[in-house]
Amino acid sequence: MFIRSIAVAGFLALLFATLFATRTTALAQGAEEMRCRSMLDGQVAWDQAGNTAWQPENIAALCAGATDADARVACFEAGIAEHNDWSRAIAECAANDGAAAMPVETAPSEDRTAEPANSEEMRCRTMLDGQVAWSQQGDTAWQPDNIEALCAGTTDADARIACFRAGIADHNDWSRAIADCVADDSARAPQPESGPVAPTPQPEPTTGDTSAPADDPETALCKTMIQGNIPMSMPNGSTNWDDASLDRLCRGSVNAMETLKCFIEALGNGGGTPRSTDQAIDICRAR
Repeated sequence: MFIRSIAVAGFLALLFATLFATRTTALAQGAEEMRCRSMLDGQVAWDQAGNTAWQPENIAALCAGATDADARVACFEAGIAEHNDWSRAIAECAANDGAAAMPVETAPSEDRTAEPANSEEMRCRTMLDGQVAWSQQGDTAWQPDNIEALCAGTTDADARIACFRAGIADHNDWSRAIADCVADDSARAPQPESGPVAPTPQPEPTTGDTSAPADDPETALCKTMIQGNIPMSMPNGSTNWDDASLDRLCRGSVNAMETLKCFIEALGNGGGTPRSTDQAIDICRAR
């Protein structure tokens, strides 16, 4: 027991030294993302008609991961000035982390809600729900908004879907995969009459409220520090955490570093037998 405690203490010292820079960087990035979110609703127009009432999902999609709020918002405004397509502007600016589009002289886009979709776009829409997984857990129940977002403007349904599948296999982030694949194909999503509706994830089946809460900054920081760095079990557990376990440990964390420290110590102090991942999570969740 004494030897295990020494080993855990040594591991913690080495780990905290490595993660200190990660925490500092993540906190700075989180601050820019939050600042970006505060700059949009009622202030920035999402079309050339001057509409400034944003839906929360679109604010989250545009600002996700921003390291420079001013650049991200400027990129979006340049995109609207160029092509008047909020969905395309969100996808391009999120993918390029705020690299502003080069505006060109063009007449404001006409309302495209009445335009018929091309045949490849229609074929793409029929190939997703119940057939293509949007996560590495194999979930295939798609929300209509996500189908629209992925297939919008495609001229090659097979290539668009193959791109999405490759993205899920690579990073398991449906929102990023949609944005990347749409941006790579220079696609244009149709403009809805009632304002933009960005893709929203299909939640796991639950009882009661099925909407997944957005990560607050400390929860997001906790996940960033743990995923890929902290083993799930002792002594040689995998550092590739499943989303459910990672969320259960970090959701509502008051101090990400304390949650991390508690989990590592809980794993190694099981009275002679290392605790299981679930036991350690139960002890340390939302610290």
